[in-house]
Amino acid sequence: MLLTALVLLLLAPAAAGEGWPLLQPEGGAFSVRLPATPRYERSSNRTIAGRVEEHEYIVETPDVGFWVTWTRLPRVALWFAARDGIYRNVRKELLGGGDRQETAFVEVEIDVQSGREVRYRDRDPEEGLGEGRLQAFLVGRTLYVFHGRARTEAGRPAMERFFASIRLGAGVSPTPRQPAK
Repeated sequence: MLLTALVLLLLAPAAAGEGWPLLQPEGGAFSVRLPATPRYERSSNRTIAGRVEEHEYIVETPDVGFWVTWTRLPRVALWFAARDGIYRNVRKELLGGGDRQETAFVEVEIDVQSGREVRYRDRDPEEGLGEGRLQAFLVGRTLYVFHGRARTEAGRPAMERFFASIRLGAGVSPTPRQPAK
Protein backbone atom coordinates (compact mmCIF):
# COMPACT_ATOMS: atom_id res chain seq x y z
CA MET A 1 0.00 0.00 0.00
CA LEU A 2 2.78 2.44 0.95
CA LEU A 3 4.70 1.54 -2.20
CA THR A 4 1.61 2.24 -4.36
CA ALA A 5 1.11 5.65 -2.69
CA LEU A 6 4.77 6.52 -3.24
CA VAL A 7 4.61 5.54 -6.94
CA LEU A 8 1.43 7.60 -7.43
CA LEU A 9 3.04 10.58 -5.71
CA LEU A 10 6.08 10.38 -7.98
CA LEU A 11 3.94 10.07 -11.10
CA ALA A 12 1.50 12.86 -10.17
CA PRO A 13 1.77 15.94 -12.37
CA ALA A 14 3.69 18.85 -10.88
CA ALA A 15 1.68 21.75 -9.52
CA ALA A 16 1.54 24.82 -11.74
CA GLY A 17 4.98 26.35 -11.75
CA GLU A 18 6.31 24.18 -8.92
CA GLY A 19 10.03 24.76 -8.56
CA TRP A 20 9.89 27.94 -10.62
CA PRO A 21 10.68 31.30 -9.02
CA LEU A 22 7.66 33.42 -8.16
CA LEU A 23 7.43 36.84 -9.80
CA GLN A 24 5.32 39.13 -7.61
CA PRO A 25 6.50 42.71 -8.14
CA GLU A 26 5.68 45.29 -5.52
CA GLY A 27 2.81 47.43 -6.79
CA GLY A 28 1.99 44.98 -9.57
CA ALA A 29 -0.98 43.21 -7.89
CA PHE A 30 -0.22 39.96 -9.73
CA SER A 31 1.97 36.91 -9.46
CA VAL A 32 3.23 34.34 -11.92
CA ARG A 33 5.87 31.64 -11.90
CA LEU A 34 8.67 31.62 -14.47
CA PRO A 35 11.32 28.95 -15.18
CA ALA A 36 14.14 31.37 -14.33
CA THR A 37 14.71 34.79 -12.82
CA PRO A 38 13.47 37.28 -15.42
CA ARG A 39 15.28 40.21 -16.96
CA TYR A 40 13.48 43.44 -16.07
CA GLU A 41 12.93 46.35 -18.45
CA ARG A 42 11.10 49.57 -17.71
CA SER A 43 10.07 52.19 -20.22
CA SER A 44 8.27 55.48 -19.91
CA ASN A 45 6.59 57.13 -22.86
CA ARG A 46 4.75 60.38 -23.18
CA THR A 47 1.49 60.01 -25.11
CA ILE A 48 -1.35 62.32 -25.97
CA ALA A 49 -3.26 60.79 -23.03
CA GLY A 50 -0.34 61.27 -20.60
CA ARG A 51 2.74 59.42 -19.39
CA VAL A 52 2.65 55.65 -19.73
CA GLU A 53 5.07 53.48 -17.74
CA GLU A 54 5.53 49.90 -18.82
CA HIS A 55 7.17 47.19 -16.72
CA GLU A 56 8.30 44.07 -18.59
CA TYR A 57 9.80 40.82 -17.32
CA ILE A 58 11.43 38.50 -19.85
CA VAL A 59 12.65 34.89 -19.68
CA GLU A 60 13.92 33.13 -22.79
CA THR A 61 15.15 29.56 -22.97
CA PRO A 62 15.90 27.35 -25.99
CA ASP A 63 12.40 25.82 -25.65
CA VAL A 64 10.18 28.80 -24.78
CA GLY A 65 10.01 32.55 -24.28
CA PHE A 66 7.90 34.38 -21.69
CA TRP A 67 7.04 38.07 -21.52
CA VAL A 68 5.06 39.57 -18.63
CA THR A 69 4.07 43.21 -18.95
CA TRP A 70 2.04 45.49 -16.74
CA THR A 71 1.17 49.04 -17.63
CA ARG A 72 -0.76 51.64 -15.64
CA LEU A 73 -2.86 53.48 -18.21
CA PRO A 74 -3.70 57.17 -17.87
CA ARG A 75 -7.30 57.85 -16.81
CA VAL A 76 -7.86 59.83 -20.01
CA ALA A 77 -6.99 56.77 -22.12
CA LEU A 78 -9.77 54.80 -20.44
CA TRP A 79 -12.31 57.54 -21.20
CA PHE A 80 -11.71 57.13 -24.93
CA ALA A 81 -11.03 53.40 -25.21
CA ALA A 82 -13.50 50.74 -24.11
CA ARG A 83 -12.18 47.54 -22.54
CA ASP A 84 -12.78 45.58 -25.76
CA GLY A 85 -10.98 48.28 -27.75
CA ILE A 86 -7.92 47.93 -25.51
CA TYR A 87 -7.94 44.14 -26.00
CA ARG A 88 -8.26 44.57 -29.77
CA ASN A 89 -5.26 46.94 -29.70
CA VAL A 90 -3.16 44.36 -27.82
CA ARG A 91 -4.23 41.73 -30.38
CA LYS A 92 -3.41 44.06 -33.28
CA GLU A 93 0.04 44.84 -31.84
CA LEU A 94 0.78 41.11 -31.46
CA LEU A 95 -0.38 40.17 -34.96
CA GLY A 96 0.35 43.45 -36.77
CA GLY A 97 3.58 42.46 -38.50
CA GLY A 98 1.83 39.75 -40.52
CA ASP A 99 4.32 37.06 -39.48
CA ARG A 100 1.81 35.47 -37.07
CA GLN A 101 -1.48 33.77 -37.91
CA GLU A 102 -4.22 33.93 -35.27
CA THR A 103 -5.79 30.59 -34.33
CA ALA A 104 -8.12 31.85 -31.56
CA PHE A 105 -9.31 35.05 -29.88
CA VAL A 106 -11.43 34.11 -26.88
CA GLU A 107 -12.54 35.34 -23.47
CA VAL A 108 -10.58 33.92 -20.51
CA GLU A 109 -10.91 34.20 -16.77
CA ILE A 110 -8.33 34.08 -13.98
CA ASP A 111 -9.60 34.23 -10.44
CA VAL A 112 -12.45 36.76 -10.78
CA GLN A 113 -10.89 38.75 -13.65
CA SER A 114 -12.00 38.29 -17.23
CA GLY A 115 -9.77 39.10 -20.16
CA ARG A 116 -8.92 37.98 -23.69
CA GLU A 117 -6.59 35.34 -25.05
CA VAL A 118 -4.96 35.30 -28.46
CA ARG A 119 -3.45 32.07 -29.75
CA TYR A 120 -1.26 32.10 -32.83
CA ARG A 121 1.26 30.26 -34.98
CA ASP A 122 4.23 31.83 -36.67
CA ARG A 123 3.70 31.80 -40.44
CA ASP A 124 7.31 30.76 -41.14
CA PRO A 125 8.82 29.67 -37.84
CA GLU A 126 12.57 30.18 -38.04
CA GLU A 127 12.99 29.16 -34.40
CA GLY A 128 11.22 25.80 -34.40
CA LEU A 129 7.60 25.20 -33.36
CA GLY A 130 6.45 28.83 -33.26
CA GLU A 131 3.23 28.48 -31.26
CA GLY A 132 2.21 31.31 -28.98
CA ARG A 133 -0.41 32.44 -26.56
CA LEU A 134 -1.10 35.83 -25.04
CA GLN A 135 -3.55 36.70 -22.26
CA ALA A 136 -4.50 40.32 -21.52
CA PHE A 137 -6.44 41.60 -18.50
CA LEU A 138 -7.53 45.15 -17.77
CA VAL A 139 -7.95 45.57 -14.01
CA GLY A 140 -8.88 49.12 -13.09
CA ARG A 141 -6.29 51.25 -14.89
CA THR A 142 -3.70 48.49 -15.13
CA LEU A 143 -3.24 46.36 -18.24
CA TYR A 144 -1.58 42.99 -17.60
CA VAL A 145 -0.22 41.01 -20.55
CA PHE A 146 1.12 37.46 -20.19
CA HIS A 147 2.75 36.06 -23.35
CA GLY A 148 4.35 32.69 -23.97
CA ARG A 149 5.85 31.33 -27.18
CA ALA A 150 6.92 27.68 -27.57
CA ARG A 151 9.94 27.12 -29.79
CA THR A 152 9.97 23.33 -29.33
CA GLU A 153 7.59 20.57 -28.26
CA ALA A 154 9.20 20.73 -24.80
CA GLY A 155 8.03 24.35 -24.58
CA ARG A 156 4.34 23.40 -24.66
CA PRO A 157 4.15 21.99 -21.10
CA ALA A 158 6.22 24.95 -19.85
CA MET A 159 3.66 27.33 -21.38
CA GLU A 160 0.83 25.46 -19.66
CA ARG A 161 2.63 25.72 -16.30
CA PHE A 162 3.21 29.44 -16.86
CA PHE A 163 -0.43 30.24 -17.69
CA ALA A 164 -1.76 28.01 -14.87
CA SER A 165 0.35 29.91 -12.31
CA ILE A 166 -1.02 33.41 -13.06
CA ARG A 167 -2.84 35.12 -10.18
CA LEU A 168 -4.46 38.55 -10.31
CA GLY A 169 -5.92 40.81 -7.64
CA ALA A 170 -7.63 38.71 -4.97
CA GLY A 171 -5.57 35.64 -5.97
CA VAL A 172 -2.31 37.33 -4.98
CA SER A 173 -1.06 36.88 -1.44
CA PRO A 174 -0.32 40.13 0.45
CA THR A 175 3.31 39.14 1.02
CA PRO A 176 5.57 37.53 -1.58
CA ARG A 177 5.86 33.76 -1.20
CA GLN A 178 9.14 31.96 -1.52
CA PRO A 179 9.61 29.85 -4.67
CA ALA A 180 8.68 26.20 -4.18
CA LYS A 181 11.66 23.89 -3.77
